[in-house]
Amino acid sequence: MPAACDHRPDARRYWQLQQNDTHGGDNCTAYAAAAAADYDTCGRILLKGARIREVSDEPTPDKKSPGLNLSQVRTAVLRLTDGEVNFTKFTSSMALDWEEYEERRKAGHGFITQIDYTPFTETAFVGDPKFKRGHAIFESPESTYDPIADGRRNSIFKFNGTLYPRDLIRRAAGEMVLARDANKRPTKRVGIGKVWCAMTRDRRSGHEHGPIDFGRNQMIVTEGLTLGSSHVMALTKDTPLRRANQPGSIIVTRMARDGDVAFLGRAGNGMAAVLVRTKNFPDSVMRPVVVYVRQDAGAVRPR
Repeated sequence: MPAACDHRPDARRYWQLQQNDTHGGDNCTAYAAAAAADYDTCGRILLKGARIREVSDEPTPDKKSPGLNLSQVRTAVLRLTDGEVNFTKFTSSMALDWEEYEERRKAGHGFITQIDYTPFTETAFVGDPKFKRGHAIFESPESTYDPIADGRRNSIFKFNGTLYPRDLIRRAAGEMVLARDANKRPTKRVGIGKVWCAMTRDRRSGHEHGPIDFGRNQMIVTEGLTLGSSHVMALTKDTPLRRANQPGSIIVTRMARDGDVAFLGRAGNGMAAVLVRTKNFPDSVMRPVVVYVRQDAGAVRPR
């Protein structure tokens, strides 16, 4: 991992409606991703939001869903940076809890954060009072970058380096619409307390994110990787989570409460591999890790 730095992206590069971009109005996630790549590389790699759109698998916005999603911009940025910038995506059942999002942001990670913009229109931080749809912003430890907060004539707020009120971001993230009915009324939202986002590397503390080894209790950390899983495994509180796929291997942590975890598949010896998030590390930082449980430890079902 590169050394820590105190780089702060220039917001003017990421105002989506000020870049002479044909699809600028639909490219909020692309511009947030460009700001994230800037932050991730301490300003060494400067991408254009329009270019991220261009190399994505949706170069021309779909009329029904014109914005890019987190997977699309992650893949595009990987391509444009030859694999150097690799965001960690947290969506669906792996969406971050708000407390974990804040913990990681304060520690030094940047985030492309998907939100519903409606709550912004009720505050002094609104970039466009007429805009009440899904949106994407970039957040660093000290600032909130809103790609439409550019001081246009019909804007109220212009980026000034501030961090937006945390209650506002929490609400906007939780109210992001995931599905609508035939009349375009919301039928499903992310849910207050959850955040759909993509995370950069930690650029403040300089902490190395990789496999952590404390004694014999090494766990496989998945920072920077996306482990797809179409199934979950229902585990109960205190289920032992083991280091290796051996029934007698070391227990590295246990389920803190009943819940579903991503099921990655059978691992042999009557064990299954699952993906969980745990703070059971010497520095007590929450990380996604691959651990092992008995195959009969809980029911496996589609997401």
